[in-house]
Amino acid sequence: CLGTIIDTSTISSFVVVAITLATDYLKLNAAENGLMILIFLVSAMIGSKVYHSIVQRLGLLTSLKAADIVWAIIMILTSIVVRGPGQKNIFFGLTVLWGFCFGWNVPNGRMVYIAIMPRGQDSEYMGLFQFFARGFLWLPPLLFTVLNESGVPMNVSFLVLPMFLLGGAVCYQIMGDLDKAIEETRGAGAIGLGVAADADADADADAEEMVEKKEGIIANEETAVARENTRRDEGERLP
Repeated sequence: CLGTIIDTSTISSFVVVAITLATDYLKLNAAENGLMILIFLVSAMIGSKVYHSIVQRLGLLTSLKAADIVWAIIMILTSIVVRGPGQKNIFFGLTVLWGFCFGWNVPNGRMVYIAIMPRGQDSEYMGLFQFFARGFLWLPPLLFTVLNESGVPMNVSFLVLPMFLLGGAVCYQIMGDLDKAIEETRGAGAIGLGVAADADADADADAEEMVEKKEGIIANEETAVARENTRRDEGERLP
C-alpha cells in the first residue's frame, strides 16, 4: 500500500505541478500550454502501447520499478536543464518523455495492484486503491509549494516529484517476489509476464472449447444421418 500511495499520489498530482512550472516559471501562454498537454497525451498513448513489450521483457514488477526510475531521472534532468523561459523547446522535448513514462507507469502500476488482490475481495481492494490514489494527491503539490514559497527556485522545487517516484521504486523493491505474492493472495501461480493465473477463466475457456468441438461433431453426425435418410427415401421411391 505504501508504494501505491507514493506512486499514485505523484502521478495524480504531476499534471498540476507540471502546468504550474510551465506557466509561472517558463511563462508559457495558453496556446503553448495547450500544445504541451497535447504532446503529453499523445506520448502517453504511445507509452501505454509500448508498455506491453517492456513487461514481456522485464516482467510486471521489474517494469514498474524501471518506469519509476526512468521517469524520476527524466524529471531530475528537467530540473537541471530547464532554467528559464528561454528553454521552452527543450521543455517540449522533455514533455514527450514525461508523457511516455506516464503512459507506461499508470497501467503497469494498476496491473501489479490487481494481480495481488485476494480473490473475492476485488471491490474492497479497488476502493482502497482509489482512496490511496486520490486521498494523498495533495502531498507532492504541498511540498512543492512550501519549497517555492520558502525561496527555493521552482525548478529545484520540482525535484519533489522524482523523490516520490524513487521512494515508490524502493517500496516495490522491498515488496519481494511478485509471483509468490500472487500465489499467496490469488491461490495460483504466475503465468508469462508475472500476472496471476486465473484458473477459473482457463477452465471456462477449455470447457467452451470442448463444447464447441462436441457441437461440431454432433452437427456433422446429424448432417450425415439426414443425408442417409434422404438417400433411403429416394431409394424407396424408385420403382
